[in-house]
This record gives sequence, C-alpha cells and structure tokens, in this order.
Amino acid sequence: MNLYIRVDGNSQIGLGHLMRCFALAQMLQSDFSITFVCRFIPDKIKNDIKEVCFKLLEIENEADFLKLPTKNDIIILDGYHFDLSYQKSIKITESTLVCIDDLFDKEYVADLIINHAPNVYPDNYTTLVDTQFALGPEYALLRPLFLEQARNKKEIIEIETVFICFGGSDFKNLTTNTVKVITEFSVFKRIIVVTGIAFKHIDELKIAIDSDKRIEHFNGIDERKMLELMKVSDLAIVPSSGILNEVLSVGCRVVSGTYVENQKFIYEAYKNENCFYDAYDFESKGLNEAIEKAISMIPLNKNSIDGLSNERLLKIFKKIKMTKGMSLRLATIVDTEITFLWAKNPEIRRFSFNKKEILWEEHVAWFQSKINNPQSIYLIAEIENKSVGSIRFDIVEGSFIISYLIGSDYHGYGLGKEILKKGINFLKQFVSETRLSGNKIIGFVIKDNIPSLKAFRALGFLETEDKENSKFEISI
Repeated sequence: MNLYIRVDGNSQIGLGHLMRCFALAQMLQSDFSITFVCRFIPDKIKNDIKEVCFKLLEIENEADFLKLPTKNDIIILDGYHFDLSYQKSIKITESTLVCIDDLFDKEYVADLIINHAPNVYPDNYTTLVDTQFALGPEYALLRPLFLEQARNKKEIIEIETVFICFGGSDFKNLTTNTVKVITEFSVFKRIIVVTGIAFKHIDELKIAIDSDKRIEHFNGIDERKMLELMKVSDLAIVPSSGILNEVLSVGCRVVSGTYVENQKFIYEAYKNENCFYDAYDFESKGLNEAIEKAISMIPLNKNSIDGLSNERLLKIFKKIKMTKGMSLRLATIVDTEITFLWAKNPEIRRFSFNKKEILWEEHVAWFQSKINNPQSIYLIAEIENKSVGSIRFDIVEGSFIISYLIGSDYHGYGLGKEILKKGINFLKQFVSETRLSGNKIIGFVIKDNIPSLKAFRALGFLETEDKENSKFEISI
C-alpha cells in the first residue's frame, strides 16, 4: 500500500513538521511503501530520507501532488496551510486521510488525527463522526533511537552538564541569548550547544562562546550524535516543539518555553503536566528563574513518554491497511474447515448466543444447509487472499438477521465495523439484483461484547433493549 507524506520545511517554516513525519515514516516502513512529497526541503534532510530508502517527490505546486492519490492510498498531511478545502480535494479520491495536528484551529475531514501533546481530547476537534484519534504522548512521534532510550530513561543525580538547542532554524537567535545567561552559572562544568542546518546566526554565536572553555558547539548533527549529547546532559534547554519530546524521552531535566504561536498549546499542555521548568518566552529573567529551579532539583514529572508509540501507531495503520484491503465473497464448501475453526474458538464462542460445544459433523451439516439456502446470504471476508471473518444475513419474517465474526488472529484491529459496513453494502446490491425482499437489518449483541456494540453504534443502528441483550435495527 502506498503512503504519501505531504510536508514541508525550511528556515521560514521550521523543520519540526519534517522531523516528526520522518519519525512516523520510520515507524511504518516495515508495512508500507512511503513517499515524501515536498515543495520545500533542505538538502540534508533529502539525504536522510533517501538513506533510509524512502522515496522523495519534489513538487512545484499542489496540483502536482493532488493528481496522485487513489482509493488504495494513505495520505498524511502535516502543515498549518492544509485547510478544509485542501483536505476535501484528497477525500474525493477515496484515499485514507491522516492529519498531524497540534493546534486544532480548523475543521477536519480526516479519517485519523494524530496529536502527541498531553491533555488533548476528541472534543477539541471539529471533524467527522467516525474520525479516529491518536492523541497524547503515548503516540509521540520520535525517531527509533529516542524511542529505545525512552524505555531506559536515565536518572539525574545532580546538574552539571547542560544541553542547549532551539531546533533547526532558531530565527530569533535564542541560542546566543541562552548561552549568555547560562555562562553566568558556575555550577555547569560542561555546556553543549547544538544548532541546526538552517541556523543563520553562527557569527553572533561564536562571539558569545569563544571566551568560555566549557562550551562545545555542534552544528547540523545527525540523530545518533544528538542522542549521545542528550544522554550525557543533566539539563536540557529547548523550546516547546518536537525536540521537547526528545529530551523528555532521554530523561533530562528540562527548561522550556515558547516563542512562536504554534508552540503555545504544546507549551501549556506539558507545563500543566509539570514536565519542565518554565522559562516563559526565554527572556533573561524567566530563563534565570527556571535554571535556578532546575539547579535546586525541584521535582518534575518524567514519565510522560514510554517509548511504545511506534507499536501503537503501527497497529493503527495496519488496521487502516486491513480495512481498505478487505473484500467479501459468497461462502462455498471450501470454507467448511475455516468456519469450523472459528466456530469452536473459545474467544469467539464467549460472545456467541450458543455456548455448547460444536462437533465437526454438526458443523458440516449446518454449514451446507446455510450456503445452499436461498434465504441465507453467507459471506467470507478476505484480506490479501486470507480468510479473516464471516458475516451472514438470514431472512426471518421479512428482516435480515445479522451474524458476524472476526477470526481471533485479527482481533483488536477494529475490523468488526468494516465487515458490517461492507456486508450491508453487499446485501443491498445483492437484494437489488435478486428477488429477495426485506425492509430492515437486525442484529443482536451480548452486552459484554463491547467491540460489537461500538461497531453497530458507529454505523447508525437504532439500539433498543431485548431481554438481557442489545437489539440493533436499521432500514435497508
């Protein structure tokens, strides 16, 4: 399955969007063919993308990109200029739309929204009813080395080494001002200063650092070197951008603040979680106060990032891949064995109305009676030619009674909703082509079967009580 990532970065835009998309791409590369689509991208990041064997398509205008998506593709957008109109131009291709967002300042028609800031909720967004969300630090968009480090955070005993980095461009030159403040503190034995490939103030910075032998300056370093420097640092001074997640994943004590509008929500969210010492806008007064608190080792929350976001996000994207690739066909005699294995599986039987043990001979007779019965529409769901579940519609008193299941190997991917949706569409087409008649579809669900309850509710079925179960009903 093709996965296109539409994202830009330069000294004006910043490099944060590119870097978090690069992190996401590395999380997903085992299962997808990934292409970065960019109008603006520095040469250094071009090389990084190609080294990891991702494709790169450079475009001159949006029309060059918008002619690419098909219904089988996943499109990821990361940028503040991808407004509702732009999103709709992708949705009409029937491709799956994923938006990475940290502002929730516009309406979305995305199938999935990713925001790795803390204390974000679906209610913050104006979007479609069935939009999925991956919200909070458990979905942190971090590169592999930082994810690994997050699972093995270091402990800080005392503050002696400080790490300073304001991202790829630092157009306000906060690096130089911060260096001037930090050199006034004799407690720091080592001062590590990192600037990015788009930093334009090297000459000013050199004047500030030349007189202090404690300072080591690095420019345009790679991920491995960046992590190495963070690991030897006790305190990190960084803005509330992607690099904040990186230093938190390593386990550094952190001084952070905000200096541009698009950092404000992340700044407030992590501040409310007590994850850093607050330097406000990085002016000298606020910076001094935050450093004093850091030196005093005032406690912070250091457990916001657990290093497992790659597993969670890959599972979500695998689900998208599965649901897009699912197809239905009429069951035949060759499906006897797989349907028997499903029917006797304890995990599946737990939510069945018939709890008694099923014998092979009984199943064969029952199965043949169903596939040969014109009043029963028995369908098998397949993904990449593998049978993953079944859905059946039995005509009873003018209604179509649903019975469906997902094979236990495919539980947890949200396929129940997809098999229901595809099954209903198949049924409607089948009815229009045959003499079958019925005016509604009915499903009965045991109340402990939470995934199935959610699936029926998401598809707009009317829910009522039926003895101790839930009854779902929708017109055909």
